[in-house]
Amino acid sequence: MTEFWFYGVAALALGSWLLGVVELIGTVFFWRWVFTFGPRVFSDQRASARHLEIPDTRFTTRSAAFRVVSPSELLFRPKLFRIHSSLFKGTLTLRGDRASAEARVSLGLLLFLLVWLAGWSYGSFLIVARPAGIRNDTGIPAPLFAFAGYAFVAAMLWFFIGLARRAARRAVEEFAQRATT
Repeated sequence: MTEFWFYGVAALALGSWLLGVVELIGTVFFWRWVFTFGPRVFSDQRASARHLEIPDTRFTTRSAAFRVVSPSELLFRPKLFRIHSSLFKGTLTLRGDRASAEARVSLGLLLFLLVWLAGWSYGSFLIVARPAGIRNDTGIPAPLFAFAGYAFVAAMLWFFIGLARRAARRAVEEFAQRATT
């Protein structure tokens, strides 16, 4: 049973990592379908310029890279630490005098974290159950070990999603300024 669990979690981790790589490539090359999956972490609607003319199909602002995919839809990748990140991505849809924006987090990254938590939970279980060959030489109680892993992932998600929201908000504000000037 232990080997089955280990190899199962390893296979899921590898699969989620590969999905993350596909998302990375798709976000860098602005593949439209990549921008439609992943949990939405930001949504905004605001007034837009009625006659918006964007001469380029690709352009960048200080905080994001944009690509025009149709007269009413743009895809964007916000910057994260001076590079255009593929860990979160967004769409900007223009309808009449309204512009709506959505930002999504990488599904591959989130699945990888969930699989990591499953492995962490199983490791905590092994500390409690102590099957043959498994020792707890650290002296750390299993519930504290499990809680430390969950707290780490929760803090990482809180930070990462907050970062994605701020970056998407900046990108949308810069686009709105460019559209009105």
